Amino acid sequence: MISKEQIEQAAQDGLAAHGLYLVEVSVTPANAITVVVDADGPVGIDECIALSRHIESQFDREVEDFELSVMSAGIGQPLVLARQYAKRVGRTLEVLRTDGQKLQGELIGVTPDGISLRYTLREMVEGKKRKQEVEHEDHIAFANIKRAIELVPFK
Repeated sequence: MISKEQIEQAAQDGLAAHGLYLVEVSVTPANAITVVVDADGPVGIDECIALSRHIESQFDREVEDFELSVMSAGIGQPLVLARQYAKRVGRTLEVLRTDGQKLQGELIGVTPDGISLRYTLREMVEGKKRKQEVEHEDHIAFANIKRAIELVPFK
């Protein structure tokens, strides 16, 4: 069985050559390998194909049979690395915090330890009978983020 570490090692040269970085590697017991990559700019299919061929060239199919899928991190997939957040500044994210609170708002900044998110909540405001929309801007540490996903606006 091919290990996750072997795939990561085999991918390193191909990643650098195409300006990509590794987001995630998974290997099943049946040797179905999935490599998820991203870049600071757009990731095209040509880069994914080139990386796939590069990884395949590092292994002998006669010794070990495997299925390899190389894909870019897409919308709807959780953000894993701090570098992925920086690419999405100005876009809408859904953030599930470790305390269970779910927030949806605009990513307005990224620091080495977390993100800044602008979001609106309906809250009771003093002097009002009904809940009002109140805008918040909070810094959320990466340690306090359970999952974050970029949302696609349908306007």
